[in-house]
Amino acid sequence: MSRLLCAWFVVAIILTALPAKADLEQARAAFLRGDYPAAARELPSYAESGNTLAQIMLGVMYMEGRGLPKDEAKAIELLRKAADANDARAFYPLGGAYMESGPATQDPQEAMRWLRKASDNGHAKANTLIGILHEGEKGLPRNDEAAAAAFLQAADLGEPDGQGRLAQAFLAGAGVDKNEERALYWAQRADAQGNVYGAGVLSVMHMEGLGGLAKDDAAAFRYLQRAADRGSARAQNNLGSFYILGRGTKKNLAEGIAWWEKSVAQNYPEALTNLGEYLVLGQGVPQNYTRALELFGRAAAQQHERAIYNIGTMVLRGQGVEQDFDKAVMLFRLAAEKGSPDAQEALEKLAGDKRL
Repeated sequence: MSRLLCAWFVVAIILTALPAKADLEQARAAFLRGDYPAAARELPSYAESGNTLAQIMLGVMYMEGRGLPKDEAKAIELLRKAADANDARAFYPLGGAYMESGPATQDPQEAMRWLRKASDNGHAKANTLIGILHEGEKGLPRNDEAAAAAFLQAADLGEPDGQGRLAQAFLAGAGVDKNEERALYWAQRADAQGNVYGAGVLSVMHMEGLGGLAKDDAAAFRYLQRAADRGSARAQNNLGSFYILGRGTKKNLAEGIAWWEKSVAQNYPEALTNLGEYLVLGQGVPQNYTRALELFGRAAAQQHERAIYNIGTMVLRGQGVEQDFDKAVMLFRLAAEKGSPDAQEALEKLAGDKRL
């Protein structure tokens, strides 16, 4: 589930808590029960007459393509009308829309402005999105201190994503002093609310014996399973590796490959590379150079150095692609520049063989 889709459910809760005009009740009820076609029949006339509640609901529907064709520009136009009329219920979905929409309408500065207004009105989730913006994910300058401060504000209000991301910050020392005990504290609270980041942090802490915990692969596996079930691409990849290595569970190659495939479906670079390597070897899956190259290419596009090295190796050997020594060397050099020890070793071997 996307962050913005989560946002719309929060909007629905807000709309439930605040009474609508009597003539909007039927449309509001349809919106809240998920009958968006019925809501779409009733809302436009109210939105056109300036009713901000109708504008918000209709904007949500356009943004997510619920009961109406997806139209991000129209969604922002409607939400902006309600926000400009100072309806505080519009601040958070408008900020989320500016943050999550496509290139034509995405505007991280406007997202930050409206999310801050939502935060000023006590919206906990707005603080989490402010933190994400400060992490530089949407093009704003990275500011780990500001991100951690926003996550802390969300966490103190009980927002689970904020708690989980704050746990990550304390574990990594990103924007705050590294503190394993506080990482554990916030991860446990996030996980108790079903949060993927909390479960992910707890898996790492059990895996490495951090925060006063004993190293426990079985516990790490259990938390990885939780995070993977909650949709974390990273956890799905790591869970696949645990199955394949028999770490914290019985070895199960087929199950491991299946979890890698789930992570690959989310375009996670480490999973793309892992599965690609098994496709080259024909280990647990039929050998398939074509698909391996495709997966490595997707990971390489994300600057994954091991994937770049693997493409170089396949080019050097002519596996599924025309053999090309010069191109392979270029790829090895690129991977080595990004920190691949395998690529550096390959270059040294080629130099030792007097092939460079």
